[in-house]
Amino acid sequence: MKSIIFTGDSIRAIMDGRKTMTRRPIKPQPKIVTAIYPDASIETELLFRNGDQRIHCPYGQPGDLLWVRETFAYCPTDFKDTKGIIYKADAKYNDYVGGHEWLSPRFMPRWASRITLKITGVWVQRIQDIPNEDLISEGYYTQDELYVEYGKYAHAKEWFIKLWDSINRKRGFGWDTNLWVWAIAFEKTNQGGAR
Repeated sequence: MKSIIFTGDSIRAIMDGRKTMTRRPIKPQPKIVTAIYPDASIETELLFRNGDQRIHCPYGQPGDLLWVRETFAYCPTDFKDTKGIIYKADAKYNDYVGGHEWLSPRFMPRWASRITLKITGVWVQRIQDIPNEDLISEGYYTQDELYVEYGKYAHAKEWFIKLWDSINRKRGFGWDTNLWVWAIAFEKTNQGGAR
């Protein structure tokens, strides 16, 4: 089982059921992309060519499970109901960790993960080609006053561009580069995890 890292906002959106998709830069960016889409009724394998090299999604294929890594801290004595782990995405611990240090998601052991995702779809696209409906599935919080069709999507796109750039621009993958990304659809499962 492979792992995937999410920010605190994305963790909260997954827990709320608002986030069911993620997009990740393809590394390295392919110069020539040819997509082969087999019959959807058959086990889906998505292949891409970078010259003569085939590129497979490093996160997996439909049916595979991903365990989620997030910012956390070890707190063996401070919080009795946490099994020794607290998560920064939880509002009740966001400002206080009892003198313990928040650790990068990269250091989270599998046993400390509380979320397991099942991949339901994988495809590639240019980041600027994300459909309006997928903007909502990326975890956008739809407010009632923004629910008018155009307003909702216009605001969601602005939100997504800011989110994307806050995570990816400093690594050279900003929205303006219109790079190729893995689009991964998933559902939260009850399998695995610390809780």
